[in-house]
Amino acid sequence: MGEDARTKLVNTVNRAIGHVISRAPTLQVGISGEDSNKPFWIKLETVDLNEHIKWTTLDDATDSDQSVQAAVAAQLDTRFFELGVRPGWRVLVMNHTASDILDILFVWNHPHGDGISGKIFHQLLLEALNVMERGPEGNLSDLILKVGDSSKEFPPATESLVALPVTPLFVLKEAWNDYKPPSLFPGKIEASWAPIRTLPYKTRFQSFLIPEGILSKVVTICHDHKTTLTALLNSLVLISLASHLGQENAPAFASSTAIDQRRFLPPHPLAYRWFEPKKTIANYVSIMTHEYDSDLVGQIRSKLSTDVTHGILPEATLSLLWSIAARVRSEIAKRLESGLQNDVVGLMRFVPNWRKQFLRDVKKVRKLSWFLTNLGVFEEDPATNSTQPSRPETGWSISRAQFTISTETPMAALLLGVASVKNQSLVVTCTWQDTVVEAYLVESLMADMDRWLTQIGSQ
Repeated sequence: MGEDARTKLVNTVNRAIGHVISRAPTLQVGISGEDSNKPFWIKLETVDLNEHIKWTTLDDATDSDQSVQAAVAAQLDTRFFELGVRPGWRVLVMNHTASDILDILFVWNHPHGDGISGKIFHQLLLEALNVMERGPEGNLSDLILKVGDSSKEFPPATESLVALPVTPLFVLKEAWNDYKPPSLFPGKIEASWAPIRTLPYKTRFQSFLIPEGILSKVVTICHDHKTTLTALLNSLVLISLASHLGQENAPAFASSTAIDQRRFLPPHPLAYRWFEPKKTIANYVSIMTHEYDSDLVGQIRSKLSTDVTHGILPEATLSLLWSIAARVRSEIAKRLESGLQNDVVGLMRFVPNWRKQFLRDVKKVRKLSWFLTNLGVFEEDPATNSTQPSRPETGWSISRAQFTISTETPMAALLLGVASVKNQSLVVTCTWQDTVVEAYLVESLMADMDRWLTQIGSQ
């Protein structure tokens, strides 16, 4: 690529990123008192994109993907500083000289957005790139973005839009689970095999890819068994962990699945006419918990001890797998049908000091073995709603999506992020805190999931 072409490319991408930021108030503000009990947003007049966008060149096509994954690993534990004067996000653009591909890595501080926000960012960026490809070049050489008054269309809190009712029984149950003495009431589902440690804090991750041909068959088979890909993935994690962790350390398990609250939020309400939840970068995420008791885990282990041959699941074990997946799907469907009633977010108002809550949580036994969030499908070209499996002859498109989550010390031991692009592959990543979870366990888990998904999609 010549110097003029590279300059044009850099200018186009930078302007497109600036366009996305101008449409996302949460990416225009700073945070004051981030280490206090009552942090608050700070309005900024400008955002210097020089401080947020970094370009790097990857010359060797043979190891460029390794370089991308190394960049992801480096970003996971890179903190955001001086949040009072700049927003907590950054973009790393990796230019592959051996192809016409850019890897654009969007990294953000959780207060500024949730997982779906990352998806929205990339889809808005794709729209902006295609518009600018057809329009005048313009110039953003100084990369100073004037953002104006971000408070005018700042995303409202969930409780400002809808009620978050909680029943007394739900409150008592959650309080009991949180405050019961573990010495008197030890829990079998807790992840005691992954003790909570605050140091050393280092995130590790691993990923695998399922080709589109296999993925489409897996999704079809999920529908035939009245379940979903998200539920199936939860079930695969359960079976794998049950096979690699012993009865003494893990008699039962608990996990959680991310719930996007946007589906429950009204678009263009009277007080916020401009608000469109499905296009808004903000924090509208919640979770739900699944429990797998000792009887079920014992049944899994019994079958695994006699049924598995060369890592392949036989029919009897597959039958149990689909039964578990259908149950998980039913739990998710029931949770969605209840809307925002008895949502854990509704309990947040009962926590007077989140810093003290966190310090108390790190002294407990870990509750969740894994957390799974599925961002769903990225459109190749949402501006034209293209359904073609190949990239357009002109313009920009997305060919691969990957969602990698930083670990949270007292939360789940394993965090799985799932994303795919329409008519392209599925990417599954798993992150964990070094020294808390053994690397061999994650390697075994990912190998199992990869092999079993391929087995299901090859039937």
